[in-house]
Amino acid sequence: MSEFGLIAYGRSGNWELMVDKLLEEPETLGLQIESSLIALQLEISNLNLLKDWQNYWNNIESEGRVENRSFQIGRLEKLPVIINYDTEYSDRLFIVVNETANGRLGVTVAGEDYHQLRNALLEAISDLEAS
Repeated sequence: MSEFGLIAYGRSGNWELMVDKLLEEPETLGLQIESSLIALQLEISNLNLLKDWQNYWNNIESEGRVENRSFQIGRLEKLPVIINYDTEYSDRLFIVVNETANGRLGVTVAGEDYHQLRNALLEAISDLEAS
């Protein structure tokens, strides 16, 4: 079993985000997203991803309707994990694994969960910047 070292942590309500590195391969970074809705552990490309995700989320909220409402946050094995921001409700997004023309696996995050996930992201960024 692989061992991970925690780099950054953010929590809000039921949502937790943890950024860690694989101790055997320090260049391998992971992001864990956990709540009562989901427990997801994925590989991320670099530590800037959290800040990029925050900036993208800010743009979605400030500009409203933008052409591309999807942001890839990482990979689960070889499958892309994407955040799709809703076009109907401003406080709803979907965490989607491997969306194809034939189907997808996803979780809806809406209302209070939407805001808690965002606050957990902000806390994780703050923790990362403090270290």
